Amino acid sequence: MPFAPTEEQTAALEQLAHSMNWFTDTYDASCIATPVLLHPVNTLGRNATAPPGCRIVTGPKLTALREAVRATITALAE
Repeated sequence: MPFAPTEEQTAALEQLAHSMNWFTDTYDASCIATPVLLHPVNTLGRNATAPPGCRIVTGPKLTALREAVRATITALAE
């Protein structure tokens, strides 16, 4: 069964937006941040709003990231 946008996704995006607001209030313009959400789908629910610049990492992309990090760490360890 495919995943669909959920209330949990909306809540996670709200938390992420609050975190980005905190970051902006805490650090000056020389510091940058990219909001990232790990979620099974990259389609937002009708009540969800992502923070500006938000990246959503879905399952397949997370798997690819995990493999790339492992390969990098293995190469560094050799």
